[in-house]
Amino acid sequence: ATDDEIADTYAEAMCELTIPRDWLRNAAFIKLLNLHRRFPAGKPTPSVIDASAFIRSYAGRTVDKYMLELRGLNRFVCVGIDGWTNINGKHLYNVLLLSEHRAYYYKTIVTDEPKETAIVLAKHIVPIIEELIAVHQLKIIGFVADNEATNLAIRNIIAERYPFISWQGCAAHAVQLLCGEICREPSIVKSLNQVTKLVQFFRHSKANYVRFKQLQPLTPDSPKPLSLLYWCDTRWTSRVACCTRLLRVRKTIDLFSEICYPALDIHPEDSHTFWFNVDIVNRVLQPFLDACNAFQSDSSNLYTL
Repeated sequence: ATDDEIADTYAEAMCELTIPRDWLRNAAFIKLLNLHRRFPAGKPTPSVIDASAFIRSYAGRTVDKYMLELRGLNRFVCVGIDGWTNINGKHLYNVLLLSEHRAYYYKTIVTDEPKETAIVLAKHIVPIIEELIAVHQLKIIGFVADNEATNLAIRNIIAERYPFISWQGCAAHAVQLLCGEICREPSIVKSLNQVTKLVQFFRHSKANYVRFKQLQPLTPDSPKPLSLLYWCDTRWTSRVACCTRLLRVRKTIDLFSEICYPALDIHPEDSHTFWFNVDIVNRVLQPFLDACNAFQSDSSNLYTL
């Protein structure tokens, strides 16, 4: 096994195996096992640092390959960014290229700036656009980002240098914001707070949660016990999945009525009102989830919007 083969095989396997799946049936993992059988005598297994370097090199060559592909297709391209803060407090922004219903990962911007301002982000984003146009010779016509004040300010900075690039706020993010506004309505807040307490009642007690799963009736549509779901604070439509799951296992939850409903300040005999409200919240929020799913589909277009 050559050094290049070892590097590429490790990179491919580690990228593939970050996705939960049956490793023993995964072609990349099998290839990695076969590679180890051909390791030269006395050659050490690559370290974590080595493997990280393999992935960076592999990713760089893969991006270069896709840039050549995009240039060869001679299509219009839209730049999209999506950011978050990781557990180390660093601000990360993935830069994607969108063209003809396909998304291409380009690079990740990592900043340690204490405050994310338009000027700080533009310092990273403008050179990327310059690189895409001058080096990769791509036809950049659009820029997509979340509908935050910072990103709106970035639009103005980009427009000064590239007036031909149109800006479009992320449609899915706009729907999430609308959904979030609705979730701040007092009646919905009350119901969602009770939903949170009910999920915590089971999830925070191992004995109750184990018993809850044991008592669930299994069916062909649900051959395994269902888990109770938390929602993601920044994805308002995730409340739908949480409420839908609760409604599916209501009969099992009712078996714990004497101990779980008092934890919500609800008398067991009045639990029907709680479930009625959960169903209403679910029905109100469901269209927003449907819209997000439609916008995020690979086949979505302006007609979808």
